[in-house]
Amino acid sequence: MISPPRRRSLLVFAAVASVTALGLSGCVNVVEQKDLELGASVTIEPSTSQASDDTRVTVGVTEFERVTADEVATWNAFDSSGKDVYRATADLQVEEGTYPEEGANGFENRNWGLMVDGEVVKPDRLNGALLLDEGFRASCPLYDYELTPALAEDGTASACLILTAPAGSEPTHVVFDGFRVTGRYTSGAGEASWLVDAS
Repeated sequence: MISPPRRRSLLVFAAVASVTALGLSGCVNVVEQKDLELGASVTIEPSTSQASDDTRVTVGVTEFERVTADEVATWNAFDSSGKDVYRATADLQVEEGTYPEEGANGFENRNWGLMVDGEVVKPDRLNGALLLDEGFRASCPLYDYELTPALAEDGTASACLILTAPAGSEPTHVVFDGFRVTGRYTSGAGEASWLVDAS
């Protein structure tokens, strides 16, 4: 019969072994921060190898609006057939670490989406002609050209997001999943969502 102290040590060993096994097996956990109000922010670890390993950035969605069909019609080579188009603003502030002067920053349009009927709808890939339109980019800074230098030099930036959803649908959240959560034994994907009114 195992004595109580010996039994406790075996239980502790088994618990540590099981946690270690989870980490080594590559299990991915999704850590969610849901139903944030517009203006609320979270501090995250961006999913980009460009920034230093200790980089932490505070991100918060502050504005959300539907883009009118007349405005979308002025966008160079943007196909909105069968879609409703929305624009959001996310304020970014580097709390720790450093960014390079250029390159991916982790807050690109593809790392965002809209929650529709409980599913995340990713935005359509933006046409290269639109991304090279200086007038559009000046009014809607959403690409590495504008955001990464600002994060590197000033530590702050406001990202413009162009999001799409099926025509007639009612998005309930803006979703950001471009970050990770790391622990001692495991690493996982992070997801934050902000409540929005798409009416």
